[in-house]
Amino acid sequence: MPVLLTLAIIVVVLVILILLYLTFVPLVATVRAGACETVAELAWGLVGLHLRLEGGCQRLELRLLGLRFRLPLPKRAAPTAGAPAEAPDEVPSQPATETLGRVLETIGLVLRAWPDLQRLIVATLRETRIRLRLDLVFGTGDAATTGETFGALMALRGVLAAQPWFALNATPVFNGPVFGWDADGEIRVRSPIRVMLPALRLFLRPEIRAIVREARA
Repeated sequence: MPVLLTLAIIVVVLVILILLYLTFVPLVATVRAGACETVAELAWGLVGLHLRLEGGCQRLELRLLGLRFRLPLPKRAAPTAGAPAEAPDEVPSQPATETLGRVLETIGLVLRAWPDLQRLIVATLRETRIRLRLDLVFGTGDAATTGETFGALMALRGVLAAQPWFALNATPVFNGPVFGWDADGEIRVRSPIRVMLPALRLFLRPEIRAIVREARA
């Protein structure tokens, strides 16, 4: 078999595998947060990022094919003792006419790009699934006030019962002032390629590229 034909077959197989990966492997972002700890994770099949915040400790990991690699987090430079504080740069104020002109120009760009922007919004809403859960443990120190608050939360829970993506749980404590909470959430993009294609189409519009170039400048 000629070498060029072998390379062509390999390229075609790789392209097919990439397209299958983009189509059928969901992109999932999860967050678990509490009073003292926050854990966030972004996973896309065999690749993921894991961030853990606990007290003053921060840990960021790259997870690839089951392996974990710790990534350095940017550190803030500590102010030098005795050094004078730098005055913030003053942003020159723009005339009202110039500001209005920029606003009108931006509105015009959005209107011209609206068909592609609408496709991106529809694709994102169609492919994205959101799930949120909030658990509360509370007590005001007064049994009557705690009961009234619990009743209001249960009424709110009943209103939100028609929304399957949100769950609210509350536990009242009547023997003292207490407040604790725990929450988790998930955002899942079922088929990333169906969002990437309209996003790429929108980005390739001259108006959007002009906005990006201006922002970079």
